[in-house]
Order: sequence, then C-alpha cells, then structure tokens
Amino acid sequence: MDNRVGKVMTVQGLVDPSTLGATLTHEHLFFNLDYYFEDIEDPEKKKMFTSPLDMKILHYVSYDPYCNKENCQMQDLDIALYEVGLFKKAGGGTICDLTAGGVNFFNRPIEHLRTISERTGIKVVANVTHHQKSGHPPYVAKGTADDVAKVFLNDIQNGVRDTGIYPGIIGEVGCGYVFHEDEKKVARGAARAHRESGIPISFHVHPPKRHDHEIMKIMKEEGVKPEHVVLGHRDGVLTHKDLSWHEKIDYLCSIADYGCYIQFDQCGNQYHCKAENDGWWFASDRERAAALFQLVLRGYEDQILLSHDCGQRNFLAYYGAWGISHILTNFHETMLEAGLDEKVIHKFSYENPARMLTICEKY
Repeated sequence: MDNRVGKVMTVQGLVDPSTLGATLTHEHLFFNLDYYFEDIEDPEKKKMFTSPLDMKILHYVSYDPYCNKENCQMQDLDIALYEVGLFKKAGGGTICDLTAGGVNFFNRPIEHLRTISERTGIKVVANVTHHQKSGHPPYVAKGTADDVAKVFLNDIQNGVRDTGIYPGIIGEVGCGYVFHEDEKKVARGAARAHRESGIPISFHVHPPKRHDHEIMKIMKEEGVKPEHVVLGHRDGVLTHKDLSWHEKIDYLCSIADYGCYIQFDQCGNQYHCKAENDGWWFASDRERAAALFQLVLRGYEDQILLSHDCGQRNFLAYYGAWGISHILTNFHETMLEAGLDEKVIHKFSYENPARMLTICEKY
C-alpha cells in the first residue's frame, strides 16, 4: 500500500492528484435502488411503478423519483457515456462513482466504469461501501465493525472481484432517516478500513436529517482525522423547516468546525422527494450559492465540495434534466452571481477534491 500514498486511485490505476482537473465527488454513473422498494398494494401506484419511464409520467417522477422502478435503475452504458461526454465537453476531468450498495453486492457493472474512462479520457474513482440498512448484505447484522472493515479492505487491497479495479474512496456510507445501529457499525468499519488503507470516507447523511455530529463523534472515537471525512448532502440542511436561514448557516459551520469536508452534492436538484416516512423539497441553486458565499465568508472555502448526486434517471441530461455538467456551466454562473469569485469556485471543483482524494499513510 505504501506506493499509493500521495496518489489517487482511479479505475485505470494510480494518478497524481494534480492531474484530476474539475472533479465531481459524488455521482452515480450506474445505479440500482431495488432495496428502496416496498410491496405496493394500491393498483394505481403499482401501475405507475411498473410503467415505462416516458414523457407521460416524468411529471409524477419529478415529485416522487421512487414512484417508478425504471427511474431508479440504470445500467445502460450508452446513456452513461452520453452524460460523461457532456461533462467532458464542459471541461470536466474526474468523477467519483459512489453507487450505493458497494461494488460486491449488487453486481454493479464496475467494468463499465473502466470502459467509460478509457473511451472518454475522464478519470473515474470507484468506491466500496454499504449504504442504508435496507441495502445491507446479511453479514452486517450478524457481524462486527471489524468484519465490515475486512470486507472493505479486501476490495481496497486486492481489487474488486477479478477486474483489477481498486476503489479509491469508501462511501457513500449510509446514514438513514434513523441512524440505525447497523449503520453505525458500518461507519466504524469504514473508519477502520480508512485507517488501514488511507483512502477517504464519504457519508450519505440523510438530507432531511442532521446526524452529522453523531457521525463525527464516531469518527473521533475511531481515531479518524476529520480532514479525511466527507459529510454529504449537506445542502439538504438549507431546506430544514425548523431552522431559520441564519441557524442553517450556523449549523453548517458547526460541522465544518470539525475540519471535515462539507459537500453540496445535489446541485441542480430543485425537485420534491418522497422517501421512507418523509417528503421534502430540495434547495434551489440560488440558496446553495448564497450558503456557499456565507461559508466562504466564515473561512471554510478549503472544506467545500460540489457534485450532483444524479442517482435517478430523471436527474440526467438524457431525460431533459441538469445532468453532470451543470456545476461547470449553469451553476458556475449562479455562484458568480452570488458573489463568489473564480479563485474560490476553482477550489471547490479542483483543489479541494484533489486534496480529499489523496491517499494518506495508514495510522
């Protein structure tokens, strides 16, 4: 592992962090959210769920992306190549694929990630993880945090199956509506795998909840240095109804104070979402940009990461949405309009991701 220190692991091997270019730190080039689905008894809802994803139902999917099965599954290489092609055209350089479930358990076509990288010239960083409890493989409930770490380290050190592809990030580690004990176990396993391997950890913090301090408490207990931790979906805090605008910014600052990365990874997403026992609107890009401006004023510009989290088909440019080039095009202009300057915006997409993805010595 020593030869990996100071480098970034991509699906085509180790690279120097300075070569990453504009980087998206939380995307899903392929996805399968079967573990989100529950039995549907209502005939109308069942019809919607099993219908083809076409123009007739995109309106409904915009309010509830989980109401249609096809919207939550995407294994099409051509569509992924189309999305990545737009990202490259916009000046993109690297994509972190944080597909939920990890690389071992849902037969995700991880080889396609290498194909995409080879065909487009875009660097791709693969992951290893377990997401929320509903998607855990059976061993998690029966095992220990050390068992989780062992599984993660097998892929990190030996490669995924027989593909020769090595993960460069642990995540997105799932933290659901209720932070379940098994999810805490996975968090501890991720921490131990990080300390042994030096690759960073990225968390899925459920957008309508605020489990950040509890996550960081676990990381501290496990001896993880906060500069190797990413708290994801934190633009979700901007929609929390129980907080005023100033309280939202104060809360974001309170978690940034640990020294971890704060990730705004739903850029472009202004839809409504229904999931589990809650529903919420995502923040607007204007709100995101205004919050980023405030975080920069308070001194956290070196801890901010940006991405889109395009984990359903209706989020993709192929289906008429923003896709994964949005940050480098439209949202870039929105940030400028909010008062952020080019130097700071460059940090969000270039310098901060490169630092975050750099493999450290084990400790």
